[in-house]
Amino acid sequence: MSASKILTILFVILLVVTIFEVGYYLSQQAQKPQLTGTSPTDTVSEENQVFPTAIPTPAEVEEDDRRKMTKYGVLKSSVNLDTFEGILASIDLNGKVVEYNYEYRVKLGLKVGNDVIPIYLSKNAESVIKVKQSAGSVTTPITLEDLKVGDHIILERKLDTLSGDPKINVIDAQITRLND
Repeated sequence: MSASKILTILFVILLVVTIFEVGYYLSQQAQKPQLTGTSPTDTVSEENQVFPTAIPTPAEVEEDDRRKMTKYGVLKSSVNLDTFEGILASIDLNGKVVEYNYEYRVKLGLKVGNDVIPIYLSKNAESVIKVKQSAGSVTTPITLEDLKVGDHIILERKLDTLSGDPKINVIDAQITRLND
């Protein structure tokens, strides 16, 4: 067998293998979804962008429905009642401006394990804050200044959730010091 015949047979075998590889590659590419606009040289336009679709959580759906109901006047009032109970770890009655231009009148720190969780009552809420002391079935009015670190308290805060402004959304606040 001559060398030229052997080279011709090897060439044909390599050509057949290459054709099969190209066919396999093209069949695999046809099965993949095509993404456009992903090459650095491609220009990205509105119609060929691919955006991931996030499934909204039930809370997001509810919030979106709430906005629509408020916008069209269906939802007339929405009040949220927060009730906090715990031991006072800190009290700040001096009032300051904190994040987002929020000016508070009262900042209570409730002890939660080794942490202190702050609860704010806005400056505009000052007129609705009621403070009382409870001893059994007897309650007596007291002042904010009567509260001390270590007191066991219950804070009930009503918020107008439609106002959207934390500076004015406290519509009622009641702090009860418990005599344990």
